[in-house]
Amino acid sequence: MVVRVGCQVAELSTGIPKDPSLLLILREAEVRHGGEHLGEVGARIVAEVFLGIVREDRFSFLKTEPGWRSVLPTLGGADPSKWGMADLLAYAVPDDGRRVRIPDAQAAAWPG
Repeated sequence: MVVRVGCQVAELSTGIPKDPSLLLILREAEVRHGGEHLGEVGARIVAEVFLGIVREDRFSFLKTEPGWRSVLPTLGGADPSKWGMADLLAYAVPDDGRRVRIPDAQAAAWPG
């Protein structure tokens, strides 16, 4: 597999025809989540790649507004470490102007 970030190209293959790391990530997703979404390892890899791309993008908010902090209240309370996707969706406005309905914080909370 080849990944292109900016003008750099990185070869990510181990040289083994069926990359065992990919198989392990897919197996984790299947066993832990019925294949519906990535497991902890796969999700971490996707998040790290996304964060790396945002960090290297000279137009990203991390470069243009390095001191930015969210001022929105959170469904999880005032603790910013509890901010999640439901908080983003609570403030999303679809093109037709409707607000996205979010279940109450207790029902939407992730276990753990």
